[in-house]
Amino acid sequence: MYNILIVDDEKKEREGIALLLKRFGFPLRTAFAQNGEDALKIMEKNYFDILLTDIKMPYMDGIQLIRETQKRGLNPICIIYSAYGEFEYAQNAISLGVQEYLLKPVKLDAFKALFEKIIEICQEKEIEKKNRNDIIQAKEEAAQQKLSWNLLNYLESEELEEGTLNHWETLENEFTSVVQEKICIPVIISCYSNLFSIEWEEYLKDIREYFGKETVILTNTDNQIVVLLIRERNFYRTAETKKECEILIEKSQKKYQVNIFVVLGKKTESLTELKKEYTELKDQLDYQFFVSKSMVL
Repeated sequence: MYNILIVDDEKKEREGIALLLKRFGFPLRTAFAQNGEDALKIMEKNYFDILLTDIKMPYMDGIQLIRETQKRGLNPICIIYSAYGEFEYAQNAISLGVQEYLLKPVKLDAFKALFEKIIEICQEKEIEKKNRNDIIQAKEEAAQQKLSWNLLNYLESEELEEGTLNHWETLENEFTSVVQEKICIPVIISCYSNLFSIEWEEYLKDIREYFGKETVILTNTDNQIVVLLIRERNFYRTAETKKECEILIEKSQKKYQVNIFVVLGKKTESLTELKKEYTELKDQLDYQFFVSKSMVL
């Protein structure tokens, strides 16, 4: 369904257009405005794919309405609707990027053909928007993967090699941009089975559900996941995060019939602190070999 705003100072004209749209079965939700000023107020609060506007109206005519929508960054498909078919109006409308010029009285065949074309344009715009969003999402995911990989390399490195100082300084800036004014808590989740590779997509949803959408996944292997929890500095409570870990453990037992071992770190605010805490977490991970059931350490 697409949204269309019909603007005309004559009520019967507005309702007549809506009736024709319904008669021909176009997938459109209709809204009405009686002049350009009212239309702008409505458009500032609601999204419209199509704007059909009369030219001659009190307070603000159709040409001025289209100009104002463009000033506000609104981008509906515009149709001029008027009994005035003079070249001057058509020329002004074309200069503003108006898609079509619909004349009164309306001829049914022309009306039907016009809106078939408009619906096709709406569909094309929808596909273009989806493609743009897919590209943006892919770029964001690639940047996230790169950051995760670099962070893991840093955390796993035994010492800073000569010549890599600038690289780690850049990573510090990237890390700071992710954490911003918040804090970071490292967590290692371990499992004896290959649960994390077989059920990764589903298990990732569980992690996001209990730890939050801001959770940064550094790595996942057959039996181990390293994540960074991003939390508000002033509201962080270790006990609450431990409870989240316990819920994840319970979920893993019931849903996947496996035990997991979780090592929960302390809050950190810099890469240096994070690296130190991560090293301690890896040492604590050895305790999993001395327990036979799930636990949070």
